[in-house]
Amino acid sequence: MTSSKMKYLKIISLLLLPHGILQAQLHVQNNAIFWVGQEVTVSVGGDVSNDGSLENGGTITFTGDWNNTNTYIDDGTIEAIGSVPQTIANLDQNIATLIVNGMDITLEGNTVLITEELAMTNGNVQLGANTVLIIADTASITGGSPDAFIIGTVIQRGTGPKFYPIGIDDRYMPLDLLDVSGTSDIEMAISLGLFNGIEPFAGRHAIGVSDYHFWQLETLVGTFNGSPVKGTFQNADLRLASIPIENTSFRWAKSINAILESPNLEGPYTDLDIEFSSDPDETTFGTIITSDTVTQQFLAVGLQADVPEGGVLFVPTAFSPRAMLDDDQRLKVFAQLMNTDDFKFSVFNAFGVEVYKADYLEATTNGWDGNHKGKEQPSGSYRFFVKFVDDNDNPRRQSGTVLLIR
Repeated sequence: MTSSKMKYLKIISLLLLPHGILQAQLHVQNNAIFWVGQEVTVSVGGDVSNDGSLENGGTITFTGDWNNTNTYIDDGTIEAIGSVPQTIANLDQNIATLIVNGMDITLEGNTVLITEELAMTNGNVQLGANTVLIIADTASITGGSPDAFIIGTVIQRGTGPKFYPIGIDDRYMPLDLLDVSGTSDIEMAISLGLFNGIEPFAGRHAIGVSDYHFWQLETLVGTFNGSPVKGTFQNADLRLASIPIENTSFRWAKSINAILESPNLEGPYTDLDIEFSSDPDETTFGTIITSDTVTQQFLAVGLQADVPEGGVLFVPTAFSPRAMLDDDQRLKVFAQLMNTDDFKFSVFNAFGVEVYKADYLEATTNGWDGNHKGKEQPSGSYRFFVKFVDDNDNPRRQSGTVLLIR
């Protein structure tokens, strides 16, 4: 037997034993085979390069770069533990378990398929320009934190719960699809982006949308029927959420932190029923869980009106035709979720004379300017009455007083 064959057999016998092997570098030459047996850990204090055949049934830890140019057969674990950024290029071959436990790593290649587990312990994962990261339906992503997240698009296969520990820049904004429903061959891709100058606008029940960031959901294969979600936002000031003109009636309303959905990036973003929301006073960091299933392509964080059952109706307590702000110069009614056809608003002076009456459109857009039959009405207290049908088709009445200030 030649000395090279003896050396090869010696390496194989060592790696079949349940103990650790220390290597300064690991280079598998062309036509050579390197086999790591079960319960064996090979610790490489540098680069791993494979130009031959690397068969991993145990664990390989490495502090440098990983470069596979030939055959990699993986039923084991590879763990990146470098103190400087590392690169993994695996020639589009599967990785069973990848542990990120050092500094940042970059995944290179066209496709990186994880078949068992991607463990985000410490360090971010950056995807190369043409790299696609896929988590098989037999695999999962664990860990994730502000110090360990994925930058780029993550694709997961299959139904059930799916965790996406994604971030952008220095911001960690993970998204959980709590129960993906759809076809068994489904592939869902999720990425995180910044609006970058786009001003999203709010729709139903939404007070405003933070122009800070958005999640994008895309169905690549199969049919996505929806999923409730859990989203975490970081470094976003929801108090600065943009408020569209058509939703000024919600400026006064009590609000809660919310995840909003939209079929378009610009909006409108509409409300979702919420199972849990972080403290509304915490407007820069929080976690939100929806009870509704998300079906739209774009999600954003924002503020959602805490709308009472039956609708919202608000009449200011004072107004002045000489006020600086236009909205304060007229008595307008702010209303949502009611039958506009059965709406009547009336204002009476102290003598019981009706000085103003209006339907829904007039009362909510123009309002009373303080005049009656072309004459200015004096300062003082006036009585208003509102008759309407709420969103549940229940007839309702509301009355109160308003102060006219000249």
